[in-house]
Amino acid sequence: MKKIVKVVTIAVAIALVLIAIKNEYARFLMQDASYGMPAVIAEDREYRDNADDQGVTLFIGSSMFRQGLDIYSLEERLDGRNYILSYNGNDPALEYLELEYLIDNDVRIAHLYMDMYTGSMIKSPWVSDDLIFLQTDTEFKLKVWNNIKADAGFSDFWEMFVSSGNDLLLSWPVYNTVASSVFYRGGNISQTASVNGEFQENVANDNNTYVASPYENLEPGDGFNDEQISYIRKIIKLCRDNEIEITFIETPKYISYGISREYMEMIYKFALILEEENTQYYLSGTSKASIPTDAKLPHLKGTVEFDNSKADYYIDPIHLSPSGRTLYTQELAEILN
Repeated sequence: MKKIVKVVTIAVAIALVLIAIKNEYARFLMQDASYGMPAVIAEDREYRDNADDQGVTLFIGSSMFRQGLDIYSLEERLDGRNYILSYNGNDPALEYLELEYLIDNDVRIAHLYMDMYTGSMIKSPWVSDDLIFLQTDTEFKLKVWNNIKADAGFSDFWEMFVSSGNDLLLSWPVYNTVASSVFYRGGNISQTASVNGEFQENVANDNNTYVASPYENLEPGDGFNDEQISYIRKIIKLCRDNEIEITFIETPKYISYGISREYMEMIYKFALILEEENTQYYLSGTSKASIPTDAKLPHLKGTVEFDNSKADYYIDPIHLSPSGRTLYTQELAEILN
């Protein structure tokens, strides 16, 4: 019996050590990847002795940035280094921690562009893309857990610290080779994309009729999650404290989605928060047209005109297709340059 207990104790101890090693050191496997925070950190270290380098122009966002921004077009039209850092469902609470993590690792950021993803503003902090757990240290994960623990259970804790990424680690040489082949500096460079079947079916039924939406008694952030609002403000403050210029960008949504009353109200609420914080932002032409003409938006830098009525430019209502991504980014980069 004592022998069994000893064997079990040793096995548990070994497992705990392996878990600790994974949580702290797996991130170093990704330093040479073509995506993710470890790659951003590793690259910036290589440029520190370059007197002409002003830091990286960083785009932090959700899958809207991954699918909506063409890294080649950004590099062609914008000066300096550009990098897209995107995770599925990325919300302000997580984006704040990502930015803080990069700053703590001495990444020099010349300009930060943030995703105006309205869907992330109406939910409590959460993590939808567990790949981020392979890219960060234990301290980062503990901060994430502190954000989500009120709505999480033991299974979520287990996934975050024990099971997440194990399959990728076991197949790492193959996985990393395949993943790196479809990314470049964090941008999706694949020219193929699966179109959502329901989206295709609904396109034929869309009449794309614009319906003006009144904005009566709207307060900044009305209906948004309070924690997410606070993290938008924290992101802006963190940038100011570190002398990082920050700008928010709304990627274009397919017209029937973009002109829905719910979306138009949410993007306007988002804009009002940024106005309160004296922070610049860009809207799509459709969203700008939906805002009351007498609205005072001094920090609206401009609009990015893009034909969001063409279904071929989308794979679903909120994500651009490869062709849409290229055309949109070319228009965006001309304005940002």
